[in-house]
Amino acid sequence: MGSVNFVDLHCYPLPPSPSKIRLFFMNSLFAKQLPTLFSLLTLLLLISALFLAPNSIALLRNASLDTLQRLSPRQVETPAPIQVITIDEESLRSQGQWPWPRSTIAAIVNRLTAMGAAIIAFDMVFPERDRTAPDAIFR
Repeated sequence: MGSVNFVDLHCYPLPPSPSKIRLFFMNSLFAKQLPTLFSLLTLLLLISALFLAPNSIALLRNASLDTLQRLSPRQVETPAPIQVITIDEESLRSQGQWPWPRSTIAAIVNRLTAMGAAIIAFDMVFPERDRTAPDAIFR
């Protein structure tokens, strides 16, 4: 067997201990400026996101507000005094094909008024004269 030269074992410097490495980084200028660098990097990323993808900020804002509403929804103190009345398939079966005569629409308005409706609005267009009105039938 060959002999081991003990001089060769001590020629290379030992690596610094982890505590010395940590001490070096904590005392360095880089470590002292780390919070400032992190803040500047965050600001740079936000500004670049604003210019590169302007909709991303709005999407992030909407997603955060949606999450907030799911986690803690706003409590409504009194029920809203708004009622939406729709014309569905059952209404079409009972009243007939659309467009309904204006007399049917007038009966609905009269019934809603009798029930106490303060405002009645229609989200539909009445572009033509009512062809089923009595005066249109006799023309």
